[in-house]
Amino acid sequence: MTDPSAGRLEQQPAFEVLELIRLWDLLEPYTTIESATPSLPRNVVNNLAAVRAVEQYVPLFAEELELVRRARNSEVHGNPLSPENRAEAVNAARQLWRILRQRLEQLGVVGLER
Repeated sequence: MTDPSAGRLEQQPAFEVLELIRLWDLLEPYTTIESATPSLPRNVVNNLAAVRAVEQYVPLFAEELELVRRARNSEVHGNPLSPENRAEAVNAARQLWRILRQRLEQLGVVGLER
């Protein structure tokens, strides 16, 4: 008899990789200051306070953003992370997106993905 939880355990890494990719896709437009405005969503570009918030966010979380970027790149280019490192990267990405999303929403930006 097979263990019904075995399938869930096998799906966990795939889910985490997909979640890491999804979160990086959300974060990436906000990751560079030099070219930030052209890559920012229109609802952010049209809000000067939101653009300023992004300009503050990027250097403040540069190391964490780089960790998430590298983790995502490792996974999509065939260099899987250990389960612990993958979980850490997903958690960091979730926290980074939550922090940015909440700040932008406080400034009146609407339509951000959860």
